[in-house]
Amino acid sequence: YQFGVIFRESVNLHIEVGRFEYDFLVGKIFIEYHPCTFSDETHTKYYNKRRKNLNVNGYKSYSLVVVK
Repeated sequence: YQFGVIFRESVNLHIEVGRFEYDFLVGKIFIEYHPCTFSDETHTKYYNKRRKNLNVNGYKSYSLVVVK
């Protein structure tokens, strides 16, 4: 229990949306940890790809935070 949230698998921890899995969902904020050292993809490209996936799957009003 941290930050007033109890994390539960597939509810607000490791959530599948479309073809991607997101690390956390807190309120209306998706939080994704992505160390860019694991791929040649830039932080901006990664964010844009994940943001587009949320938008087309009905989460346009949700925020997305990508932590490097």
